Amino acid sequence: MTTINLSWTKTTNPDVSGFGFYVESGHSFDADDFAGAYGLNRHDINPDHVHSVQDTAAQLGDGEWLRVEFERSEEEADQNSLLSDTEAMIAAARRDMDDESKTAAAIDRNDAWEVIAEAARLEGFDDLAEALEEAAGLWKA
Repeated sequence: MTTINLSWTKTTNPDVSGFGFYVESGHSFDADDFAGAYGLNRHDINPDHVHSVQDTAAQLGDGEWLRVEFERSEEEADQNSLLSDTEAMIAAARRDMDDESKTAAAIDRNDAWEVIAEAARLEGFDDLAEALEEAAGLWKA
């Protein structure tokens, strides 16, 4: 899942020479306009940040502007890496197992990591079991 986090700063001297998203005193922050300006999915923007920006914009004094910027969280990249690294580890372990192994059967069925870990623990593949249990604990569905 991608989460877009917002950051904002007050200024009395907005730099309009480049592209930036500013909210002028007396105006409100519109998250839909912000998402549209940057080609973002509005639903990926952290709702707590949206409310905070709206509250801050409502408190701007005369001559103040709010510059709003964003950053995508690394959660999605981290999850993709966790998935590919874990799947590669499972495939490498499977190559070293005989076909009668219950762990191999769980891998071949594409069972959940926890199920594979349980079979691995019972068959003495403790390193594999431990790695899968840790990966399962880190995974965010």
